[in-house]
Amino acid sequence: FIGIKLFQCMVVFLSSFLTFKTASRLNFKHAWIAALSVYAMPVYFKSQFSGLTEPLFSLFVIMAIWLEVSKKSKLALLTVSFMPFIRMEGLLIMLVFALYHIVSKREVMKLGFLCTGIVLYSIIGFFYYHDLIWFFTQNPYAQYESIYGSGSLMHFVKQLPFTIGYPVFFLLFVGVLKNLFFLFTPQTYCDDDKKRELFLVFGTFMIFFLFHAISWYMGLFGSFGMVRYFICVVPVIGLLALSGINIL
Repeated sequence: FIGIKLFQCMVVFLSSFLTFKTASRLNFKHAWIAALSVYAMPVYFKSQFSGLTEPLFSLFVIMAIWLEVSKKSKLALLTVSFMPFIRMEGLLIMLVFALYHIVSKREVMKLGFLCTGIVLYSIIGFFYYHDLIWFFTQNPYAQYESIYGSGSLMHFVKQLPFTIGYPVFFLLFVGVLKNLFFLFTPQTYCDDDKKRELFLVFGTFMIFFLFHAISWYMGLFGSFGMVRYFICVVPVIGLLALSGINIL
């Protein structure tokens, strides 16, 4: 367990560092604040002393975004392709990157790299399950009803301030409003930095948030409404909070 905690500390440090590097690549002012805000979120800091899967997932999220904004798209897509084997939300990140390459970059051929992880593990798992699509047929979360019940649609909105801290929550809110404005501004789609922020940063947070809010509200996919799910997107929250600071 001590080894796991040391590993988690390394993961959180690398996530914070790559958040800083990504903010710099996106030409955000005061990029160091993004790294600081990652450590400032209570749920993320405490996760260093656990064996949870969320911190490693968060590292892969920010690593993939950093690779993409560093113009290493193939490596970014390869990284994302293995994320469903850390946590199932990796399928959501695959969707975000697929949309980014189709809608924003008009690149379809590279999407083959996005299938690498699932194809590789499907072949490996075939020798045990004798089923090439075991990833889907043996998935314990692929169920419409949850044994944990359901809850309020606003559950995560109410709980996020306690999870990431009130200062970061307020700045996240400002950053989200800014990107909603970008979403409906035609000039956004002519600016590479704005497109990357809109799709990769804002898009990742929103699809993750909406998926878990709806899953808990409707009692789907074994959701238990746990706020620690958002450890997965802490680096992205840090980037949106920095965006909020810069707007103010």
